[in-house]
Amino acid sequence: MTPHGHDKPRLLLADDDATLRDSLGEFFVREGFAVELAASGLEAVDLLQRQLFDISVLDGHMPGLTGPQVLRRLLAELGPTAIPPTLLVSSDRTIEAWVRDFTGAGAPLLTAVDFVSKPVRLDALRRSIRQLLRRQPPQ
Repeated sequence: MTPHGHDKPRLLLADDDATLRDSLGEFFVREGFAVELAASGLEAVDLLQRQLFDISVLDGHMPGLTGPQVLRRLLAELGPTAIPPTLLVSSDRTIEAWVRDFTGAGAPLLTAVDFVSKPVRLDALRRSIRQLLRRQPPQ
């Protein structure tokens, strides 16, 4: 049983690349997750506002809102406790630096956030997701 009372951990996957989104969605289903897909940052925000997820995987660069912008918007609208542990995926290393800055000491985001570089290696993705699920956000 997950923290939200589901049989399988619920994962939101947001990526504007349909091929990558579908293949990663299938990967996460095989890994035992109940997966919800979003094609944009705006769609991800909508889903995160309406449903409880155990973890989210957000593309760093999407039309409308980037992965970091999704987190900032949720933080402003819902507060830090409403944001699930999140993995940002991007080939842009400035997003990795943003993750460090936004989640460091005194940062406003109280959830676990991590970064995986594209092209995505499934073993690195699996490891990062499992680590995020084990982390407990500060109280």
